[in-house]
Amino acid sequence: MANLILLLLLLFPVVAGAVCDCSNTTVTNIPQTECEALMALYNSTNGQDWKNSENWNTNTACSEWYGVSVDAQHVVGLELYINKLSGTIPAEIGNLNNLQELDLDINQLSGSIPDDLGNLKDLWFLGLSTNQLTGSIPVRLGELAKLEELYLDSNQLTGSLPPALGNLSKLIELELDKNLLTGSLPSEWSSMTALESLYLDQNKFNGQIPSSWTTMTKLILFYLSQNQLGGIIPSEIINLNNLQELDLGYNKFSTTDPDVLEFLGPPFNKNPQWSVTQTIPPSDVSLTVISRHSIKVSWTIIPYTEDGGYYRIKYSLNSGGTYNTTAATENKLTSEFIINNLQPATTYFFVIETITPAHGTQKNTLTSTLSPEVSATTKVDYGDLNADRAVDLKDLIIALQISTGTSISQISIDADTNNDDRIGMIDALFILRSLVQI
Repeated sequence: MANLILLLLLLFPVVAGAVCDCSNTTVTNIPQTECEALMALYNSTNGQDWKNSENWNTNTACSEWYGVSVDAQHVVGLELYINKLSGTIPAEIGNLNNLQELDLDINQLSGSIPDDLGNLKDLWFLGLSTNQLTGSIPVRLGELAKLEELYLDSNQLTGSLPPALGNLSKLIELELDKNLLTGSLPSEWSSMTALESLYLDQNKFNGQIPSSWTTMTKLILFYLSQNQLGGIIPSEIINLNNLQELDLGYNKFSTTDPDVLEFLGPPFNKNPQWSVTQTIPPSDVSLTVISRHSIKVSWTIIPYTEDGGYYRIKYSLNSGGTYNTTAATENKLTSEFIINNLQPATTYFFVIETITPAHGTQKNTLTSTLSPEVSATTKVDYGDLNADRAVDLKDLIIALQISTGTSISQISIDADTNNDDRIGMIDALFILRSLVQI
């Protein structure tokens, strides 16, 4: 019988590349759940079409599979970057409980990032950049206490930044740029004091830079450009002394703090060109009354005149009230505009805002804050002698008073001489008779 078995083995040898049997842990040399997690990734991302899938889905030890690292019979590394993975990341990847490094950068992965990645408590490196991932950043990534490098850039991620990522106190590099992320910058991230590189550029963030972020004193690279951020740059930013590269460009920032200006420009030059790329309201807005129906609005143009855009002029009949758009300039080089079709003897309150359209890699149309309010009153209409914005019998009465030299104190312009509760022609004739003594 032994000879017969030997003969069969010689004639029909066992093929090492047979389909993987994850239950055969003697061959795979890792737990069955971990092998099944690897196979779930292979099947979910079209493993047969990978650039390199050497030994995957074969009856060999998983340590021999391309990109898989095994230590003490557990998967500790998975490096499949630039390998033509397409499809979605399976939830089963969260069963690789001993995984320390997961690098799936530069593939064609789609779908969302599984919450189950929060199970990977030993993970220090997570790379999912340059794919086609959508959805939000899982809050559970904030549970990866050992994480030092996180790369989610160059995807199509949406939603706001999870405050829970502030728990990643060991994080050194964080790249979330080139996505569609929105909302404000969470103050809770100030706890990430180990950060040396922070990339948040080319998103849709709004609001201000939290002053608490200036506790990230180890920052060397800090990118916030091409968002919708604005407001006053916090004075504490000068505490980031280790910065070698800072980019605040193409936002809505401003500052008059001399220390901040010196930090950004000469002599420290952390971001010397920042001010010429900010969409801010024009300064020195002034009004000149031209006539009963026209006011000229003048201003000093902003430094950032490129990439299209214009000024939008608004007014209200009440100070601080709801402003209505009345005109828009052709470009950001215009420094004055005449507003016509106004009402005579009327006070108008004007403000101006700046608009810069989306362009290039800047995905956002930026609208500045409003300029300080200024006001002016149009001239009284011809014949509107009592400035009530109507030429009527009351004005005739005043004209009669002026022509006869009779003072208003002698004859009331509101005299209802026939007690019919209105000032009419009969009242005008009566007052005219009394004035000229007919």
